[in-house]
Amino acid sequence: MRVRLSRGTGRTVTVHYATVDGTAMAGSDYDAVEGDLTFLPGAGEMTVHVPVHGDTVSEADESFFLDLSAATNAVLVDARAEVTIDNDD
Repeated sequence: MRVRLSRGTGRTVTVHYATVDGTAMAGSDYDAVEGDLTFLPGAGEMTVHVPVHGDTVSEADESFFLDLSAATNAVLVDARAEVTIDNDD
């Protein structure tokens, strides 16, 4: 999942991220992750990797969220993204 700054800056920007369950559950559908991203001056995009678990049971598409918080040197405009795990069975 990509996290982007809306415009470049000459300052270092940090932001905390964490996954939050929706209809998909951490541990069975995906691995919960959390941490901090550090955008160095001039950087515009970073990637958060969230491992997703496949299964053999037919079920509806499920989703979880990636929440952003505690930004420094930036204002959060979109602090939550929904991630959909498509059923492939």
